[in-house]
Amino acid sequence: EEASRSGRRIGLVMQRDPTIDEPGAADLHPVGTIARVIRYFTARDGTQHVVCQGEQRFRTLDYISGMPFLAARFDLMAEHAPGNTELEARLRILKDRALEAISLLPQAMPELAGVVNGIESAGQLADLIAGFLDIKPGDKQALLETLDLRARLDKVTEHLNHQIEVMKLSRKLEEQTKEKIDERQREFFLREQMKAIRN
Repeated sequence: EEASRSGRRIGLVMQRDPTIDEPGAADLHPVGTIARVIRYFTARDGTQHVVCQGEQRFRTLDYISGMPFLAARFDLMAEHAPGNTELEARLRILKDRALEAISLLPQAMPELAGVVNGIESAGQLADLIAGFLDIKPGDKQALLETLDLRARLDKVTEHLNHQIEVMKLSRKLEEQTKEKIDERQREFFLREQMKAIRN
């Protein structure tokens, strides 16, 4: 609420154990994301929701006591991004794989492909795709903590390749199941027709 009112940034960190309702310093990962609050609202059922945009990684140094909310001192973390053709090639591969994944999604937003195509920063693209990946929270945290851009691109591409294979297999199984159902329905319909003809 305070960040939304004041327009200040917040620090997002993941809990080690999501079942703890009021986590302390030891329950939180030290690496997180500085984020801008885009929207904050309270739903009808009283739950509070916040939409944020991540801007930069940080590492928590220590937590400050006596505040009405968790507050910490931190260091900003810069990613290691050597600009070269090898990195450019990795960016292109990740972009192509992301577009392939979007095409396999049953209800993909058409503007998503445009967003992916418009991103020229390798780090930004890797982080965006990592956010959408259906992977374990620990794997997402590991990606967040990977400052070497080349390594992060490789890891995200590896996770994305796995997701694409799963989506392709799911689609194939779905089509096979649909074909079997259609075939059974045709057989049933023909049997019913034959009964009607006999009658």
